[in-house]
Amino acid sequence: MHPWSPSSRRIWLFFLFSALMGSVAAEQSPADKSLFFIGNSYTCYNDLPGMVADLAAAADPPLALEVSSETHPGYSLDLHWRNQQARSFLGDRAWDVVVLQEQSQAPLHKKDRMLEHARLFAETVRAREGRVVLYMTWAPERRPPVIEGLATAYEEVGAAIGAEVAPVGRAWQRVRAERPDIVLYRPDGSHPDVAGTYLAACVLLAEIYGLDPRGLPAPVGLSLAAEDLAYLQAVAREAVASGAEETGAEP
Repeated sequence: MHPWSPSSRRIWLFFLFSALMGSVAAEQSPADKSLFFIGNSYTCYNDLPGMVADLAAAADPPLALEVSSETHPGYSLDLHWRNQQARSFLGDRAWDVVVLQEQSQAPLHKKDRMLEHARLFAETVRAREGRVVLYMTWAPERRPPVIEGLATAYEEVGAAIGAEVAPVGRAWQRVRAERPDIVLYRPDGSHPDVAGTYLAACVLLAEIYGLDPRGLPAPVGLSLAAEDLAYLQAVAREAVASGAEETGAEP
């Protein structure tokens, strides 16, 4: 048979087509999981959702996440529920996991309202078989003792609605006590600097997906020594493991 007979050309074209289609499929492979955030500036500063997705993609084995969010400065879960935009996102499609972040002071002064609207969102998410995770925030820089009230409120609301709690605030508390040289806050003493968002992302990744954050890369804009980066990763992992021991859940 001639090396380029019609038969051999058909075989060659078949393998070429298969290779090209395999390449396109790899480039367009769907996300493994979907993740939606509802919160305010504590979520959108430094693009926390995007950072979680980047870290998941760098894990071993990698996890492809489709992430989106609905955030407004100063918003509480109450305002998000009344605004209806977040509810619209949840109604348009199913999300594997939805992360709820309450306004920073609401757990201290309006816990009943937090519980009411966290439950409403949880019912909406579970109607489409999704998971709900509460994103515990941190104390203001000048009022570190506030973390106890914040953490307790998140834990009680989580227990009441059957939701997991990502103990970001607890992790921040430990870093502040042990390594005050690592800057977690922006100059306003409230919002997260890049290191603070990175710590939050590591906690969320460990809590939601059970991924070990140790060894994950630093995000763009975070200039920390390798040992400091490793310290934040270890704190995140241990905060999640400690919370799991207290609740009896799998770490």
